[in-house]
Amino acid sequence: MAQAKCWFTFETEVGAGETCPKHAHPCTEIVHVGESRGELFDGDKQFHYQPGVLLIYQAGGRHWVENQCGGNHICLGITGCGAECLAVGVIPAPGVIGPLFQRLRDVSKGGAARQRTHLDLLAGLIAVELLADSSPGVPKPSGPAAAARELIDTRFHEPLCLDEIASSVYISPDYLRQVFRKEFGRSPIHYLIRRRIEAACEMLLHTALPIQDISRGCGFENPFYFSRAFRKHMGTTPSAYRRAQSP
Repeated sequence: MAQAKCWFTFETEVGAGETCPKHAHPCTEIVHVGESRGELFDGDKQFHYQPGVLLIYQAGGRHWVENQCGGNHICLGITGCGAECLAVGVIPAPGVIGPLFQRLRDVSKGGAARQRTHLDLLAGLIAVELLADSSPGVPKPSGPAAAARELIDTRFHEPLCLDEIASSVYISPDYLRQVFRKEFGRSPIHYLIRRRIEAACEMLLHTALPIQDISRGCGFENPFYFSRAFRKHMGTTPSAYRRAQSP
């Protein structure tokens, strides 16, 4: 099971009648609902939610929320520790989960040098507790294409190439390219680049990091290539995207 990585965590206040715009994440998102209720939409699925539940979205799923009454949400973006196996939708929050989210919120506001490691560990513990609590849970995808996708989802921020991905799932690069495209409709490298761009969008939206740092943090060693790839996929530059998304 891959090591947990906390991609983002923040607390937000939602207002009655507000609608969260349709969007997607490059990771699993788990939202702890405080005093709020409304409707969750994920693709063609719809769920009602109320105070004290968890909202779960998976990577790439376009989702949005219509809030019927206001309250606070604590949001967590995570890869690893089996988070990708959690079912999309609304589930009751087990008793241990509320305090973990509160701790996650408190640590995210601190400035300790080891804050990042602490957030990763808390995020992983939340995923493990939810998997242990689920019954029967969602089966983990199998096969070389699914294994390659999981590797990319958890390690896209590292220097990866087709040969390394194929070697990790014990097949040839040509065969991986074939089965991956058949199962997911795109090549492994195209999927890798897209995951990196999605992660960059999250970092541009939720951090004030310089573009060069975001480039490296998403697996692009060359910031000029990052800018070209970002423009190709998003139709604008990273800087312009950040400005357009700012309140």
